[in-house]
Amino acid sequence: MSNDSQMKPITLGNAWMIVLSMIQMIGLYLSDQLTMEHIGLKLGDKTDSGLCGASELFSCKAAAASSYSQIGSLPIAVIGEAYYLCALLMIILVRVLPIRFKSDIWLTLGLTSILGALYALFLGTVSLFDLGFLCPLCMGLYAVNFGTLALLWWQNSVKIKSIPQLLKTPSPWLMLVLMILSLVGAQSLYATRFESEYKIAKHRLKQKEKPTFKEVEVGLSPIKGDSSAAVVIEFSDFQCPYCRRFTQYLKKAFDQSHVDYPFSVAFKHFPLSSQCNPHIKRDMHPRACYAAMASICAQEQGQFWAMHDILFEHQHELADQDLKNYAQTLNLNIPNFIECLSSEKAKKRLNDDIKLGAEVGIRGTPAFFVNGWGFKGAKKPQAIREAVAEYAYGIKPQPKESEPKKPAPPKN
Repeated sequence: MSNDSQMKPITLGNAWMIVLSMIQMIGLYLSDQLTMEHIGLKLGDKTDSGLCGASELFSCKAAAASSYSQIGSLPIAVIGEAYYLCALLMIILVRVLPIRFKSDIWLTLGLTSILGALYALFLGTVSLFDLGFLCPLCMGLYAVNFGTLALLWWQNSVKIKSIPQLLKTPSPWLMLVLMILSLVGAQSLYATRFESEYKIAKHRLKQKEKPTFKEVEVGLSPIKGDSSAAVVIEFSDFQCPYCRRFTQYLKKAFDQSHVDYPFSVAFKHFPLSSQCNPHIKRDMHPRACYAAMASICAQEQGQFWAMHDILFEHQHELADQDLKNYAQTLNLNIPNFIECLSSEKAKKRLNDDIKLGAEVGIRGTPAFFVNGWGFKGAKKPQAIREAVAEYAYGIKPQPKESEPKKPAPPKN
């Protein structure tokens, strides 16, 4: 008989076990990502990126920095890794242990899933009402915990009344042993990865790239502040969440600049949309080109910066009617505004900015230039002011520590 004929077909009886196993693997992955956020925070990286920084309401770093994120010196995420690994091993054991043990194992997993769901509910409530942030990775783990509970409940594996009887069986003690072994393994891995990431961070700090120099002219770009002062030229995208954050940082730096190193701000467009930007391969921000045109047409009527603020404030409301409403709010001449949106003059202004951005190496937003020296990313106010001081006024900031501080990882 061939091997294929001996294989057991997937039925509803074991398909749900495959789904349950996949849920635990998702939990392992998310816990691993959250562990890396925790390590990054300990090494001084306080910036959220990717999904964690996609909204002002999101912050994985804020969750990792909270007192609820660890027990002693061990992150909750590491304990989560151990739990999901343990649950996965228990599911695998169901396939190899005698039948008389299987119901006890499912009951053990069912009862522990209740604890996991309750703890997820507690952490979610704390995150929203105490910390004021939502952690996307954490929310994924909450979904994993509730999904595990729902699936085991559906399989009638959650029976609280059976706890006394269950404690007389080997299953809960087997899970306890596996949990301890998994926790030791996860803790050892955490310590090893911490050491590895510390070495990488130390190397990157030593090899830190200096800003690149490119000739960037202000040209016809709108400018805010004293044009005779140093000029910070930013390349931005009205639908980019990081650009919105950078705009807030830049405003704070600009408002403080009169104290020591004054500067003005010039704005150039670099929408991350293939609809108008041939250097972008996909349509990341489908309304960014239209928003850019609206701001150019507002500039034609002397209201660029007012439109600039509205577009960033309403970043998720950039439909054609929204843009027209914003123009009406600013008391623009609406017929002229609408005509401008499709004019060759406005399109040329946008294309000129995009072309210049590509020539000076812009591949993403935000980015900015100080006296020809280019910087990438949403730099915070202090970093912006230091860049202006050094590259526009020749005043170098005070030297910082040569390498990141190394907090001791948990002992194995």
